Amino acid sequence: MSNPDLLELAICEGAAKVLRARAEAAAARAEDRRTMIGLKTGGALVISTAESALEERNARDWRALADEIEAGLGEKKNDSGDL
Repeated sequence: MSNPDLLELAICEGAAKVLRARAEAAAARAEDRRTMIGLKTGGALVISTAESALEERNARDWRALADEIEAGLGEKKNDSGDL
């Protein structure tokens, strides 16, 4: 494997790790929002529910993107014979 290929793999692996961290942070924020929902009433409840749903969607999106990157990494590693 050439140096540029190794660099690309390292960058993609780092990106996947960052995306997983973002997904976990979004999931934690969604959980916080769900906790806050129990403490609020009226308009604030609607806002917190929407925020929780948005954070859950963000978490799913970040995880899906990380999965996609990692799948590509696996293919590249298999193609190069590193695994």
